[in-house]
Amino acid sequence: MYQKDEYTDYDYEGLKCLLQTMVGLLRYKPEERASAQEALWLIDWVDHRAEMDEAEADEAENLGE
Repeated sequence: MYQKDEYTDYDYEGLKCLLQTMVGLLRYKPEERASAQEALWLIDWVDHRAEMDEAEADEAENLGE
């Protein structure tokens, strides 16, 4: 069972970036579907967990100086 943590809201936000890609790939008429290249272009992924980890590491490094 998934337990909500401090990253959960960022995970949901991250999934939103895939919505347009999924819609493009799942269109009913084949001629209206997005190509693989178009689908990749539509993804605007931001890894919030990595950003937060980097910020915490920088903060810890600055405190250690």
